[in-house]
Amino acid sequence: MIFKITQTSLSLIFSLSLGIAFLNLFFRKLPLSFFEKLSLSFGLGWGLISLLQFVLLYFGFQITVLNMTAVIFLLILVSIGFRKVSKIRGISDGDASDFVLSMTKQESHISSLSRLEKFCLIGIFIGCFYALLKTFIFPIIDDDGLCNFAWKAKVIYYSNLFHEPLTVLVPRMRNTSGGDYPPLIPLSEHFITLFLNEWNDLYPKIIFPLFYFSFLVSFFYAAKRFTNRYFAIVFTFLLNGLRFMSDQATWGVADLAFTSYYCISFFLILSWMRTANSSFFYLSAFFGAFAVWTKNEGIPSLAILFSIVVLFFFFSHRRKMDVLKEIGFYMTLETALIIPVLYWKKLTAVTYPLLDQGVFSFSRILKNIEWLPMILDKLQQQLFGTPNRWNLLGYLFVLAIGLNVKQIFKPLYLYLILAIILNYSLYIVVYLLNPFNDLVHYMAYSQNRMLMHFLPLMLFYSALALYKPQTQFA
Repeated sequence: MIFKITQTSLSLIFSLSLGIAFLNLFFRKLPLSFFEKLSLSFGLGWGLISLLQFVLLYFGFQITVLNMTAVIFLLILVSIGFRKVSKIRGISDGDASDFVLSMTKQESHISSLSRLEKFCLIGIFIGCFYALLKTFIFPIIDDDGLCNFAWKAKVIYYSNLFHEPLTVLVPRMRNTSGGDYPPLIPLSEHFITLFLNEWNDLYPKIIFPLFYFSFLVSFFYAAKRFTNRYFAIVFTFLLNGLRFMSDQATWGVADLAFTSYYCISFFLILSWMRTANSSFFYLSAFFGAFAVWTKNEGIPSLAILFSIVVLFFFFSHRRKMDVLKEIGFYMTLETALIIPVLYWKKLTAVTYPLLDQGVFSFSRILKNIEWLPMILDKLQQQLFGTPNRWNLLGYLFVLAIGLNVKQIFKPLYLYLILAIILNYSLYIVVYLLNPFNDLVHYMAYSQNRMLMHFLPLMLFYSALALYKPQTQFA
């Protein structure tokens, strides 16, 4: 067991190292604290590893520990070389250690924490420990976790073991459940299995609670960037207390990872809007693209974020040409990162008979409009019903809007509200287009997973609205 834990830890270390090296190489000027860099590096690492594995499969190379670690080491060495050259030339790279030192002088001492902050931190640690414990006590029993992700990782592992090219792997994937689903989670589980040197159903599960932990840390630092430490800790505690989200850390499905990538992408966009630091914006492109690599909902969800960016372009007081150049480079990055997964989806495309009957049409929405009251009722029950899986989040959000009604049209709040409304609308349209003609069952199975994708934005809005910073984007 100890040997297996060591092997699994090595795969995690390599993934994290890849993310850190990538941040140091391309985003070293971002003012990130040590733990924020770790949390961002975790998601970046798994996204980059999935992309790297896809490239190797595409060109017919066998994926091994040797060639994967060789590429990772090369990037780490290049990153170290860049930092040394920068220091020799006297270029300040915004080293995170300097940022940590400044934090220490101001408020990072544990003795400066209030009793409520200490209570919340203890609660967060307990919640994280419980999620980690539950991950290794209970097997994956969710059918999505088994059929759509773990089974695909197993197919990739054994196909690659016998060095079968992508042309052979794809038909096998097409025959699995949800064969056209994006491959980030299966490829991530496959990477851990490479280090184990045998298929194992237990240890690859570690990525799911770790996605949860990293998202909590990223949420804390995003909230702290717009409020203060006190509000950030309290609202991270509230995020940790959302029962359905913590449950997802143990189910082995992609929704929590998608939530992490999607929400972090939006937080980085908001940071770019506030600080005019384009590195935040370009980094968000990677997280947005990896959301597309994680779930089919990634593309329409990313379109929502881009619509917010376009709105910012028209109403921002910044020089239009500068913003337009940033948006152009952002779109170039997104396109380059998304093309491989779109190619994957094309290769593994699954044909559903019902989807050939004009499902995705405005006429079908009109035909099913009678379902709208039921859809709205089901969704509101999840937030305001008793008992529900989201505690008092719905009530907190309504309270935050009521107390912040005078500032609701200021840019910061307006962008968040619009993103929340558009995400709600997206999933309402999905249900109205329901191709399986069993909407009640489909909603019961999926509604909380879909809500989870953007409900952290509601909690983030509540934190900002109750804090009431005088924020105007330049």
